[in-house]
Amino acid sequence: MRTGPLFLAAGLTAYGLLLAEDAPGTAVVLWAVLLLVAGAGIGCAFPHLPVATMSSGADEAEGSKATAAVSTTRLIAFTLTSAVAAPCSRRAARTRSSQPAGSSSESPGSPSWVS
Repeated sequence: MRTGPLFLAAGLTAYGLLLAEDAPGTAVVLWAVLLLVAGAGIGCAFPHLPVATMSSGADEAEGSKATAAVSTTRLIAFTLTSAVAAPCSRRAARTRSSQPAGSSSESPGSPSWVS
C-alpha cells in the first residue's frame, strides 16, 4: 500500500519530464511504460483504501459511511476530470488542424482553430 503512491508519483513525474512534441517512437514506448508504472501505483493503493477507511471508524456504521465517502469522492473526481479533459482535448485537436504545413490562409495573430 505504501509503495503505490511512490510508483504513481515516479511514473507521472518521469512521464511529465519526458513529454516532447514530435517525439520518436522509442519515447512513445517509454511513455507507455511510465504510464503503466503509474497505473500499477494506483492499482496498489486504491484497493486498500476502502479497507483502511472501514477499519478507521469507531464502530461498523462509521466505517461504512467513510467507505461510501471514499467511493463518492472518487466518482466526483473522475466526473470532474472528464468534464475538464474533454474541452481541452477538443481544443488541442483544433489547434493541430488539418491545414497543410506552409499554408497562408490563416490571418496573422489568429489561432489555427479559429475559422
